Amino acid sequence: MTRKLRNLLTKLSVFATYFILFWSYEKLQLKAIDGLPLLMIYVSLILLSYSYLNNLYEQLLKNLSPESTHPGLDKLISYISSHEYGSDYSRFVKGIAELLSVDFNMKMTSIFMDSGKAYTQDAIYGAEDGKDLKLSVLGGGNFEELITSTDDYLKLEKDLYFRTVENKRLCLLCIEKGFSYVIPLKIDDKSVGMIFSETLNESHFAGESGNTFRDALNTLSKQLRMSKLSSILEKESVRKNTMLGLSEKLSALDDAEALLKSILEYLSGVISFDAAGIFLVKGKDKKIINRHQVGYDQKRLKELDLKIGKGVIGISIEQKKAILIPDVAYEPAYIPVRETTGSEICVPLIRRGHVIGAFNVEKDETYAYGFDDLEMLTGIANIAAVAIDNAILFKESKEKEELERDLTIAADIQKALLPTNLPSFPGLEIEAWTIPSKMVGGDLYDISQFASGRISLAIGDVSGKGVPAAILMANLYASYKSLARTNLPVESLVSNLNGIIYDNTTDDRYATFFYGVYDPDNKKLAYCNGGHNPPIVRRKSGEIELLKVGGPAIGFVTDGEYLSEVTEFVEGDFLVLYTDGVTEAEDRSGNFYGYERLEQLLIKTKAVSATKLSEEILYDLNKFTNNGDQRSDDITLICIMISGLAKQ
Repeated sequence: MTRKLRNLLTKLSVFATYFILFWSYEKLQLKAIDGLPLLMIYVSLILLSYSYLNNLYEQLLKNLSPESTHPGLDKLISYISSHEYGSDYSRFVKGIAELLSVDFNMKMTSIFMDSGKAYTQDAIYGAEDGKDLKLSVLGGGNFEELITSTDDYLKLEKDLYFRTVENKRLCLLCIEKGFSYVIPLKIDDKSVGMIFSETLNESHFAGESGNTFRDALNTLSKQLRMSKLSSILEKESVRKNTMLGLSEKLSALDDAEALLKSILEYLSGVISFDAAGIFLVKGKDKKIINRHQVGYDQKRLKELDLKIGKGVIGISIEQKKAILIPDVAYEPAYIPVRETTGSEICVPLIRRGHVIGAFNVEKDETYAYGFDDLEMLTGIANIAAVAIDNAILFKESKEKEELERDLTIAADIQKALLPTNLPSFPGLEIEAWTIPSKMVGGDLYDISQFASGRISLAIGDVSGKGVPAAILMANLYASYKSLARTNLPVESLVSNLNGIIYDNTTDDRYATFFYGVYDPDNKKLAYCNGGHNPPIVRRKSGEIELLKVGGPAIGFVTDGEYLSEVTEFVEGDFLVLYTDGVTEAEDRSGNFYGYERLEQLLIKTKAVSATKLSEEILYDLNKFTNNGDQRSDDITLICIMISGLAKQ
């Protein structure tokens, strides 16, 4: 257009001069003026006319397109054309931001490029100290649609309509940070990036130079897109190498605590945070526990009752989903453990389809994290989950080996203390059973005869499992045998036994204990029950009687009062002594066998011997527990029948 207009004006100047001379010659019959030939005058007039019309043309352009050109345009085109694919993308995009800010007077300028899942900030120039826009523009939303629907630019205003609250908040944040315009970067009408600016001279898009500026932006879009893709591929290669190095490092560690510490140390080198923690899911109740952390208030974390589905960490674990929170002030699930936290990322640790815990990082600034950070942390979490799970399995394996060794020791202790072969006792038929569980408990029993012919009966159950329970059982059994030789009254023996156990154990250790002395001559039993399951007397008539008299459990209180009682038997009566492994045996639904069921069995029994009665009880117990599959405690059962004759 410029060239055509200039040619047109040149022709007009020649035509105007020719017309003047022709008129002068024809009308005035002039052949010379002041002695000068008309041809020279003709040439001079052409030059003067052209100069005048050319000045008129320049003024016309200025009036039609004020400030439509700018010196920065050639510089922008030159800078874009000089960039080579594969070169430093970060320096290139920052150079573009600086050029637009300075040469195009856009002041604060920031460039966002599509990274696949979001638009991420790749450069910013001209921001004041502390005035830095850090955010990720979510793709596919109304915010992107508004920007890409315009050919040139979008002016950001508070009353712009947005479908989602997130996009509205994003727009307001841009305005708050000082950005007023957004220029889309597009390839074939598809958005690949955005330029945010504080100011924009709208004349950049006017006139012939406006078309040149648009062409430059189109070329810039292609250059940035290709360089961005090259940068993403390079970062992915670095990330894979980093992950490989981390995997090799973590695979060499089998100590769980050292592993967790190493992971956090590694995290600090690849992602910036002001606080970070590794949280693991533990136990049947799926409780979330803090295993290792930096930057948190230990006391505040300890007071926190983290549960699955509660808080950002709990929701991430429940949903098996990574969570990126640009601003925690707008996240209702955020639990304010740290008052200064602005943004947060939480990534679940998933192993074999199960969540074993979560990574959590927090930064004091809002919008401090983007999708690049999310992907990096997710990759680290995938590797760490394998290492943590292996370390936990290794620890559990060692603990299992130690436990099995302890259980073997405990079982040996138990077997050494319990009677192996019961002697015959006059007037009594006795059948005793001890069935150990997988977890060795602390059941004990003893049946002995004094020189006087009286028979001592003892049964007990110590608290706890494994070696500690076996040691307490050994202590209780040894003390009992020592006291039994003194022929103390039953209540005195149990009282003295209580004092010994109380003085030699911790507060959480105690035992239930039943002790009785049977006189075969008069068929009377003197007994004292120290908090044990009441033995059951099943009379020949079918009536039931419980032996409850006594006092508290052994070792539970220092000054417990113990009483005794005497019960008399007749031939055909049964006495059944047992531990809680019988009444607390569970079926598949978790229901207890219970005292009531045992009592009903004894009422209805047709057994005529201690052996038959014990077999009947054990058969019913195995049927209830599915052959003992649900058993978690020892079972001790003693059935005594008053026969009147010595056992054959």
